[in-house]
Amino acid sequence: MFYSKVSDNKYLIRLVKKEELGESILRFCKSLNIKNAYVTAIGAVESPTISYFNVKIKKFLEKTLDGDFELISFIGNVALFENEPLLHAHLNISDKEMKVLGGHFVKATVAASIEILLEVLDSQHSKSFNEEIGLNLWDLPQSL
Repeated sequence: MFYSKVSDNKYLIRLVKKEELGESILRFCKSLNIKNAYVTAIGAVESPTISYFNVKIKKFLEKTLDGDFELISFIGNVALFENEPLLHAHLNISDKEMKVLGGHFVKATVAASIEILLEVLDSQHSKSFNEEIGLNLWDLPQSL
């Protein structure tokens, strides 16, 4: 992994072949003590695992795909969960026939390179498991 701080709260990160995307983002956040962040990325991945959250049964249905894919969109956030950084992201990928698939990000290995823009948020919000919904959700102090 290579990175550069480009402003007070923004980093450019380049992952190299064979790194794991999610683990690398979390390792970066832990090493710089980042509690909350917004993340976007593009690049190429191999053997990604994606999922779909089935609202009725409150479970993720996972699928691991074989081969290399273009990572055409990766959007997510980092928040604290049980005092550790937690990555929540969604992605769109395309295959060699340019068919697009998307879903909740589970894991993926870098096939060539991945370029990430990580914006640090000046906050320390956490997430906790919401029994009613079945997901880890932001703990936010205000409502309307």
